[in-house]
Amino acid sequence: MGISEKIQRIIKKILKYISRMFSKTPKRKFYFGMFYKHCKVKDNVILVESFHGSNISDSTLALVRQILKSYPGKYKIYYGTENKKKHAEFIKEIGLDVKLIDVTTFKYTKILASAKYLINNSSFPVYFVKKPEQVYIQTWHGTPLKTLGKKMRLGIESMYNVQHNFLQADYITFPNDFTRDVMMEDYNLNDLYTGKVVMAGYPRNEIFFKKEEGEALKAELGLAGKTVYAYMPTWRGTSNHDINTASYESKVKEIFKVIDNKLSDDQVFFVNFHPILKDSISLSNYKHIKPFPKGVDNYSFLNCADALVTDYSSVFFDYSITQKPIILFMYDYDEYMHDRGMYLDVATLPFRKIYDEKELARVLSDESFMSDSYTDTEYFKTFFKYDAPDISQRLLDLLFTGESDSLEIKDYSFNKEKRYEVIHPEIVKEYAHLNSISKIAKDDTIVCFEKKWFKGEVGPALYDNFNDMFKYVVITMTTPRTYIEDALCHLGVKKVKDAVHKREIQRTFPNLNIDPKFITDISAFDENCFVDERDIVHLNTKNVANGNKKIAVSLNAKGYEFEQIAVLNNKRVIQKTLPLTEENRQTKSFEIPLDILIEKLVVYNKQRYNVGIIAFDKKKGRKCIVMPSIKKAKDGDISKRFCEPLFATYTLPKSYFDTDLKKLVDANSERTRKMLKLYDLTPTAYELATSPFYNDKREFTLYFGKKDDALEAIYPPCKLTSLKTKGNRLELAFNIPNDQNAKFDGLVLKYRSVIEDIQIPFDCELEKKEGFTRVNATLEFKGDMPLKEIFWDVRAVVEKYGAKQYVKLGYNGYAIKQKLYFSNVQCDVDDKHIIFPYFTKKGIINFCFRERSEYDTAEVKRKEVLAYILYILSGLFLSRKNIWIVYEKFCKMAQDNGYYFFKYCMENLDEKEKKNIYYVIDKRTDEYKNVEKYGKHVIDFMSVKHMLYIMSMSICISSDSKSHLYAWRTKPSLVKRAIGKKKELFLQHGVTALKQVHQLFGKKGTSSMEYFVTTGRVEQEIAINELGYNEKTAPITGFARWDVLEDKQSDKEKFILLMPTWRSWLEEVSDNQFLVSDYYKKYSSLLQSPRLNQILKDTNTRLVFYIHPKFAGYIDNFKAAVSNRVTYIPFGKIPLNELMMRCSMLITDYSSVCWDVYYMDKPVLFYQFDYDMYNQAHGSYINMENDLFGNRSTTEDALLNDVEYFANNGFVENEKDRLAAPKYFEYRDNNNSKRIYDFLKNNGF
Repeated sequence: MGISEKIQRIIKKILKYISRMFSKTPKRKFYFGMFYKHCKVKDNVILVESFHGSNISDSTLALVRQILKSYPGKYKIYYGTENKKKHAEFIKEIGLDVKLIDVTTFKYTKILASAKYLINNSSFPVYFVKKPEQVYIQTWHGTPLKTLGKKMRLGIESMYNVQHNFLQADYITFPNDFTRDVMMEDYNLNDLYTGKVVMAGYPRNEIFFKKEEGEALKAELGLAGKTVYAYMPTWRGTSNHDINTASYESKVKEIFKVIDNKLSDDQVFFVNFHPILKDSISLSNYKHIKPFPKGVDNYSFLNCADALVTDYSSVFFDYSITQKPIILFMYDYDEYMHDRGMYLDVATLPFRKIYDEKELARVLSDESFMSDSYTDTEYFKTFFKYDAPDISQRLLDLLFTGESDSLEIKDYSFNKEKRYEVIHPEIVKEYAHLNSISKIAKDDTIVCFEKKWFKGEVGPALYDNFNDMFKYVVITMTTPRTYIEDALCHLGVKKVKDAVHKREIQRTFPNLNIDPKFITDISAFDENCFVDERDIVHLNTKNVANGNKKIAVSLNAKGYEFEQIAVLNNKRVIQKTLPLTEENRQTKSFEIPLDILIEKLVVYNKQRYNVGIIAFDKKKGRKCIVMPSIKKAKDGDISKRFCEPLFATYTLPKSYFDTDLKKLVDANSERTRKMLKLYDLTPTAYELATSPFYNDKREFTLYFGKKDDALEAIYPPCKLTSLKTKGNRLELAFNIPNDQNAKFDGLVLKYRSVIEDIQIPFDCELEKKEGFTRVNATLEFKGDMPLKEIFWDVRAVVEKYGAKQYVKLGYNGYAIKQKLYFSNVQCDVDDKHIIFPYFTKKGIINFCFRERSEYDTAEVKRKEVLAYILYILSGLFLSRKNIWIVYEKFCKMAQDNGYYFFKYCMENLDEKEKKNIYYVIDKRTDEYKNVEKYGKHVIDFMSVKHMLYIMSMSICISSDSKSHLYAWRTKPSLVKRAIGKKKELFLQHGVTALKQVHQLFGKKGTSSMEYFVTTGRVEQEIAINELGYNEKTAPITGFARWDVLEDKQSDKEKFILLMPTWRSWLEEVSDNQFLVSDYYKKYSSLLQSPRLNQILKDTNTRLVFYIHPKFAGYIDNFKAAVSNRVTYIPFGKIPLNELMMRCSMLITDYSSVCWDVYYMDKPVLFYQFDYDMYNQAHGSYINMENDLFGNRSTTEDALLNDVEYFANNGFVENEKDRLAAPKYFEYRDNNNSKRIYDFLKNNGF
């Protein structure tokens, strides 16, 4: 790393630190830290909060009312709120004499640190630490019905702050034994809590003992003589952080329409949605359905209701105290129970169960359920033992005086006696880390998991395999501290670091006896376990030999007792352990049986694996991995880093080179395992190369691959020291490390193709230096060179082990890379073409040859530099504007999901909400007219503003990858580099199912996304299981363009849309080769078919052939023989959306447009004559032979049979396809854009 690069990294680190310290949320942590240290506790101050300040209600409100009644004027009460204006009106209406405090202000942090008494029904902020003088009572807010805490497979991490608050509390109240047992177990409190558990009914439920107040309120609200129903449905989701506020809006509207039409004028159906869903559904259009009255808290209103209707909400536990009738309306019972675990099966409870909205409407209308009773049941006897009309006063006596004679209390202070060690790993990302923890965790250890680690497989893996194997907490790294403390900690001042660490222990493990020295090393020495770098010992290799499918290694390993061979992947996970013979142990050697590793799929193609020994270090008295290694040669010679490759034949599945079959075999998902059926597993003999070498850390490594790349993949890149271009001349200088077993044989520019081998040699001059050879290479480009688009690799040719190998070139230092960013580096091949260098993520130099574009000028480079300077000067300001950038293909289109989402934002959001949402498009294109009316929200492509705003944006939103947001295949660019670091919400072109795209759009793909929009559960499963996303990053919203889809087909203009996809294997073929391809033959035959012509004629139907650009040039070959009922429409001539809406039926092969047509309940025919070839080239995520909707054909006759059937039957969709649609399309309500917008807002954008 060069000096300038180090300086830049230091500056970036400082700026990031400053930004973090002074952004709003972390600032509260610093302010609280200051108040925590310096403010005294005030004995007369009480801080109360309910549901994070989202409302003023629940048991906390009941306790406040009792305080005001019993202790008038004695205490100053603050009530936390996130909506001060709204709640000020509410407390005025109900006459509540409290001071409101905004939970987002710094004053709130001061009160939190200084109030004597703290009352909450949910949780205080995660940075909160209770002082010893403070008294905190935690009332919680409901008997749990749905699984919580560690019982939430896809939401374990959401327990983090709830668990933190429970541990901080002096008192936790539970209304029954069931709730106590569940909460203490599933938040891991039984062994970690040190306060007191109080058995007491919820104070909010006192109201249900006051029937007279209920009747009085009913009269006051003008409801006397009417039947009042209260409907309180729960939310649908798998965790508190995985909520789509519009997820069931369309279903609710359907239900309410039925109920509203059935109820009479003396019946009123009041609705109160869960706080997470508040304001998402309007009730203003209904006659008999109304929201809960304003100015009345929910439980006071519930007390006047004649009956409760709910579903899976635990509110029925509270309402049962009234002994009034309850209906459980569970229209989505099976689905909900599948998505969300339950402690109790609600279907077994003693209430009226209804599963259909029509039945619910009937029962509510005739009031036949009003005589239902459940008081003489085991349920009633179990859950209401501790409820009482004076429970609030008894709890206040406990809070203020410690008096507990009238309450059943269990003291958990005995947990203070046990000494605990804490395991806090540096990272937890996968099963192997958890498996290692399970091996080292003991009864006296507690594991710390950071919430940010639960993005991938960690949550499900923890839940499925390790949930009850060790004690754990989930934390965020938000230790409260002052600004000065933070700075001193970063400077490494031990006294301050120790003080802050002590405070963190009190925050995370209040009052527990904790060893302050945390365990960070989680190494375990079994298969599928992780090994920390600290437990890897490098010892010199004596000898390496290979032969007979084995590699033998001997070591200098005095002082180590050898136990087993360990094969580790590049993540330091032990993939396989193999036994050692007694002779191996004595001679400190081992043999690696390659046939076992390769044929049993322990190792895989194009992968590197370290091989070492699990050993006992007698000096340190602990296990370790002994890793064979070599010392760096003083003369720079690298020959000892490489051993001769071993070539041998192995029996492997035929599809071995196509995918990671072992991943499919071991997958947790049944859908993923089904993917195996798409691959040929026939045992096949393959020659494989095993290349032993020492990696950059000088560790013994094996590389497995095809013979041709046995050395290229492992040889270190040559260091590029100079790169110059002028006109058509390219000059490179690089260093080749000394290797006495290798011979340099030139430098070539090599065409990247699996079909053609084209190489263009450089002129080279060699200069011997100490430790390396300097090579000066030149190449003058000419128009007659065999150059082809698009990518060319520059490779040093090295002769080693009797064969030519190609070695990459990598940049050395920072200057060359910066040169590409700040100057116009390119070579002119001819008037129309250029070739230019670029660097990969790993620093390897390659070249791109393409046609010259209008953006290949010095002027554009100057604009980039200007935009970059403006970004540096104003970036902090612009970054805080939360800019959204929307665009489509090449920034030249406005007709797909990006456009329709942008259109929704412009036409449905208020000025403040849409202020920083922009659409980027080349204003010279025809489709600019679609967005022109949105004025300042439209940015011209490749303008300085475009460059500046995409460097400053918070997120980009598009149906294409981020590479389409800038000049296509541009030269290295500061702007393009910035784009790569930004988050993207991928709206997609079409449903992901019929073509495998994980190598491109998967989480580990070349164009991975932060968020991946899906249309239904089938596609979401694919995104999770095959592409590596999760339910939070692959939301089900539907496509924005589907909001405007409507069936526009007309009997006067019936037409069938024919839209085949292109074939990737035809990309580089000649014209003659194309004309003999099945693709050309099959479609030209279909279009010329007399039978097709007759069908079209008999049914007065047309066929519209939407031509792919690559096919268009060949139409004239058979155009004369085609029916006049066939119309050709070039790609992009008419918006595809329009054609799909107007068509009566679609014929395609593998195109994702099939989903749009299916969405509109139109028939779809699949013509898959080359299915085997397609599957081999692209693969699919569903088995199209068995699992495809619509009708599938592989022959022309079969296809025409289907065409004839549907044409003669009015193009009516099959019943089976109509019924199957809901599993593919979660929504068909024209609110997809709204869901996408809500998703972005809910994720902080």
